[in-house]
Parts: sequence; C-alpha cells; structure tokens
Amino acid sequence: MNSKSLSFKDTISSLPDCWPGDLIPLIKKEIILSDKKIFIMDDDPTGSQTVKNVAMLSDWSVDALEKEFYNDELATFIQINTRAHKDSEVKNIIKEVTTNILEAKSRVSKDVTIIFRSDSTLRGHFPLEMEVFSDTVKSIEGHDYDALIFIPFFIQGQRYTVNNIQYTLEKDTLIPVGNTPFAKDPAFSYQSSNLKEWMVEKYKGQVKFDDIASISIEDIRLGGPDKVQEVLKSLKNHTICIVNAMDMTDLHVFTLGLLRAENEGSKFFYRSAASF
Repeated sequence: MNSKSLSFKDTISSLPDCWPGDLIPLIKKEIILSDKKIFIMDDDPTGSQTVKNVAMLSDWSVDALEKEFYNDELATFIQINTRAHKDSEVKNIIKEVTTNILEAKSRVSKDVTIIFRSDSTLRGHFPLEMEVFSDTVKSIEGHDYDALIFIPFFIQGQRYTVNNIQYTLEKDTLIPVGNTPFAKDPAFSYQSSNLKEWMVEKYKGQVKFDDIASISIEDIRLGGPDKVQEVLKSLKNHTICIVNAMDMTDLHVFTLGLLRAENEGSKFFYRSAASF
C-alpha cells in the first residue's frame, strides 16, 4: 500500500512539541554506568564521516578487536562494507566478525553493544545480517535478544519516520520512500514505505504485521524517557521494534529510555542510520 506525500511544515505543526531540556548529560551518565564497548558494523564506508571521536577498524581479527576495549573512544566502527558483497560472502563476514567480537569480549570480561549501521537503512542485506548475527550470538553465548531495534531516522540525509512511515524530504514535501528512486535499487529494491509492511515484505511473510512493535512520536514527546523505557522493557522473544523520530531531540529521548532499559537487564541489537 503506497502512502501519500505530506507537507513537512504541516506535519511538524500537527505533532506534539519536542521533549524539553538537554538530555545529553543524562545519556552520557547512563553510557558510563553501562560500561559497555560499542561496536558499529558499518555496511558502507560513508558511515564514520558523520561522527567524531570514534575509532575505525578495517581489521576485525580478535587481537585488533581486543585492543579496542582499551582505547579512549566509547565506540568503534568496523568497516565490513557488506553492501558491496553477495549474500554468501555476507554470511561469512558477519559470522566471523561476530565470533571475533565475542572472543575479544570474553578475554577482557566486558560487555558490548552491537549496532548495524546502514547509510540507507531500508537497503542492504536485511534481514540476512541480523539473522546471522543473532544466530551466532545464540550459538556461542546461549541467549537470544529481547528485541531488534530499527531506527531509520537520518536527519543528515533528510529521512524522517512518523506513524511508522519512512519519508525523504524534498523541499517542503515528505515523500514516502517507497515512491522514490531509492526503492528501485536493482540490488535492494522494496515497495513499502510503512515500516511494518516493509518488515513483512523483507521477512517474506515470516513476521506478522501485528507482531511488530513501535515507539511513536507521541510516546517520545508526551511520555518521555520513562514511556520509552516502559515500552522497551515489555519487549521479549526477539520482537522487532520500529522507532519513529522527526528531530534529533526525539532520538535523545529514545536513547535515554533505551539505556535505562538496558541497564536494567534488557538485551537489544540494532539496525540504524547514522543519526542514532
């Protein structure tokens, strides 16, 4: 089902006001409390260009990964560049990198957070990468994740998510991404702009529309970090959860609630664009 284009200005004015206050100090506090090393598996070389004070690796040997636990940066980008590879090669890359991260983690006895970053989040080897990753973690560590958190909001690329629909902004018009040339990518095409429908499409019906969770703009802007934390804590058994966002402040609210849920024991893995 194709969604309609919207006026950006009218859409923004129809939404609740952004959550007030600067949450960055609280986010930094939660990150320090978690004491986790963040590894970002980057499927395209452009990802690390949007951030600073992070490490970059093109070598994912166990020794190289182990050293990253001792550097000053909280996050390390691993340039896996899977967008350029075939499915069979992607499986091998993801399994190898995941296995090596877990081995390095066991050597230093420190926990990790894994984020799969994709420049155009609706394109790429999805859900293949996520399935290989979670299967590898389960085979080695014996646990499954409570949820896959899907965050395609990318303000630098003018891509917004509201009412579970992904849009790209052109001038003052929000265009559903399923109606753009991006959706016609010969390697990673798709039809749906509604992200729940997109998930059903990508999982080829193995995931049901009604089983997919989401965190709405209203959850974020009216309920704040407490509401986000409440929703995330309720997710179990590898639920897919879509995150809506129209402003970087929305991501700040979401991230604070997320970190608090993680620090209380929830286990998540992520596929996101660069803004997160």
